Amino acid sequence: MTENGLLIAILILLVLLIGVWISILYSLIYRRKKSRIFNNIEETFSEIVSHYLYPNKNEPVDIVQINRRLQAAGIRPGKKRNIQHLIGLMIRTQRTILGENYRKLQKLYLSIPPYRSSYKIKKVELV
Repeated sequence: MTENGLLIAILILLVLLIGVWISILYSLIYRRKKSRIFNNIEETFSEIVSHYLYPNKNEPVDIVQINRRLQAAGIRPGKKRNIQHLIGLMIRTQRTILGENYRKLQKLYLSIPPYRSSYKIKKVELV
């Protein structure tokens, strides 16, 4: 191999290495952003559920306000991964709650997006 061929091979390997570093950097930035969004969705959902199950006497539960908070957290029809994450949170929450709070939670789930995603449609009176 001549000197020019060796320099070209080193240059090609250097370009490939820089490309790998750029893709790793992009992946880290993307994951960091998505984890922030998912954490925000989890915090918002936990606050909504706790406020709905144990409401303050001074603050009535308002479904419209709950929907606005979810939209502000990133739950929109075009954001399918965020909706899927919310559905996962809903399923995990419904597995752990029993009794009267289970029925309250069922009413909440029927009235927030994604509508009727984790329950079969039954006749349930909405609050």
